[in-house]
Amino acid sequence: MYKLMSEQRVRIKALFDAGWSYRRIAKDFGCSPSTVKYTLDRHDATNSHQNRKGRGRKNKLSDRHVKHLKILSLKDRRKTSRELCDEINTTMTNGATVSSRTVRRKLGEEGLVGRIAAKTPLLKEKNRVKRLKWTKEHKKWTKEDWYKVPPRSAISPPAHPTSVDIKHWDCVTNLRLL
Repeated sequence: MYKLMSEQRVRIKALFDAGWSYRRIAKDFGCSPSTVKYTLDRHDATNSHQNRKGRGRKNKLSDRHVKHLKILSLKDRRKTSRELCDEINTTMTNGATVSSRTVRRKLGEEGLVGRIAAKTPLLKEKNRVKRLKWTKEHKKWTKEDWYKVPPRSAISPPAHPTSVDIKHWDCVTNLRLL
């Protein structure tokens, strides 16, 4: 469907009042004659060239629901859009349900985007302190002292949990460009 600007609608009405045909006006604007007829019919019905209010699909989420959704995501940033979707659907009183895509879109409009969480270092503070202490104790070792240490294959490696990418919601303004 061809959308006309308000100034174009005014001009269509003026040309029609001047005696131009639908086809001639349509050719001049590069649209179909039915668009010209619809524009003139709408003007006769509303006596205005402005778009009518209330057109388009209504939002499933009210402003209150969007605010609640944002609070839920900020309380627990590791919740997925699916979990947030399930939680918001239980609070909806009108029986409507929203998809996880809608949740992602609304959070994006609120300035929150889903990101993979930054990997945290595997060393905790107390382990870092222990390593530093060990290093200071062994700082004056000679080559002969180091040859007495069993090979690495004989020492079992420390059990570290594997790092896992975890998705969380973050504010767009908090993200740094690399």
